[in-house]
Amino acid sequence: MHRMWGAGLALTLSLTAASVSAQTASTPRFGVTAELNLAKVSGDEVPDVSNRLGFGGGAYLAIPMGPQFDFQPEILFATKGTKSGSGSQEAKLALSYVEIPLLARVNFKSSSSVTPFLAFGPAL
Repeated sequence: MHRMWGAGLALTLSLTAASVSAQTASTPRFGVTAELNLAKVSGDEVPDVSNRLGFGGGAYLAIPMGPQFDFQPEILFATKGTKSGSGSQEAKLALSYVEIPLLARVNFKSSSSVTPFLAFGPAL
């Protein structure tokens, strides 16, 4: 059985659906997200494989749990896979997933309209 490993490269663009000026620290925030990822299959029976570029997107809900902490469940659709070989002997594997990350989000204070954050947690 092959194992799927997602590379740690993800570009996430977040767009909030609600007005920033109407939000307070205790108001849940809804938004959409888009991502790019690199993934490949690895294992003993899979020689000479390379990364495959995938795309994804979905929605999130950031629920405030404290002044700088949020609980952020998401639902995402993502494509992943791998490429093997070259030229006329090239094989591609494309996989599609529905992922449900359950994230803890730490917001960092910022004087600008852009708020940096760190999110971590499991995905189903």
